[in-house]
Amino acid sequence: MRTILAFVLTLSSFFSFAQQEQNANTTCDSTILRSFIAQLAEDSIAYDVILSQYMTIEKPNNDIYDYLEASLGEIRVNLMNKKLDEITYIAYSKMPKKDIKDIDIESLNPDNIYFLYYRNKQMLAVYLEEEKIASFTLVANGKGKAHFVLY
Repeated sequence: MRTILAFVLTLSSFFSFAQQEQNANTTCDSTILRSFIAQLAEDSIAYDVILSQYMTIEKPNNDIYDYLEASLGEIRVNLMNKKLDEITYIAYSKMPKKDIKDIDIESLNPDNIYFLYYRNKQMLAVYLEEEKIASFTLVANGKGKAHFVLY
């Protein structure tokens, strides 16, 4: 009986530690995203500064940078009349199934996907890699699903 009890306690400790580690990762990711949004909302911070600080770009070229700067501009305009403290950051795993059924995450780590909402309306979807944004672009793949485009 003691052996079973010890096993159960060990197992529950392991799951508790794993949950704490996942919560720590979620908190870190949330901090990164909050900082990104705060800096992007600040007009005085240039897009290239935000790109270098918060984005990971696998295949850099002028077209990608032009696209990303234009996208950041659109997000900045979208943030203009919003209270940043009212933006909520929801992990993929916490999303209702009906809201993510049309997203094909392919081989991406679902623990690194977040959705930003303002007053219950989705405003941005983000995929993180190595504590930087790898994508905030979801596009339809022609099969009724959307997927993230990595830069």
